[in-house]
Amino acid sequence: MKANFTLLLLVLLLFAALWIFGGQVKEEDLGPSTLIATLIPTKDNKTNGIVKIYRVKEGVKIIADVQGLSLGAHGFHIHKYGDLSNDTGANVGPHYGDMSSKTESSGQSEGSEGSGSEGSNKRTRPDGRPLGDMKMLVADDSGKAHMEMVIHGLTTQQLVGRSILVHAHEDRLEDGKWNSGPKVSMGVIGIAKTE
Repeated sequence: MKANFTLLLLVLLLFAALWIFGGQVKEEDLGPSTLIATLIPTKDNKTNGIVKIYRVKEGVKIIADVQGLSLGAHGFHIHKYGDLSNDTGANVGPHYGDMSSKTESSGQSEGSEGSGSEGSNKRTRPDGRPLGDMKMLVADDSGKAHMEMVIHGLTTQQLVGRSILVHAHEDRLEDGKWNSGPKVSMGVIGIAKTE
């Protein structure tokens, strides 16, 4: 009898804690429903386009339409900073979620910054590449590319103010590091006006 009373008391305390602390995630805590990045050419390039990012149950859905590309595959990445003050894209920092890079001032790996998902190892995909490494854009002979993908484990809130870059070449592993060549287009991720 005493064991049943103790169990009942624990269940009631659990329900009280959930009620007090709001046991549900509010939709606005997940971030804006739609983000947008208007891609502009880097110095001496002509590549431009629009990238839309939607909040979905699994994470975020990326839809990109880019033109002015050379025929073939091009690296396509989310970078840590939205700093486009350099016309070559030199100030955007590492790929978002790159756990191997060092911050400029502290020498700590980026994964040690902050708390929650910003500082956790969940920022990499199962293959070990950063979450910011998206599917490559593949341009047709008219220089246009369309790409859609879902990135699991990200929220739109985590991406506001970061940047998206398009590279001149496909992602290639060279000397243990991924390389996609020079940046040909860049844009800052912002909150989109929705109807």
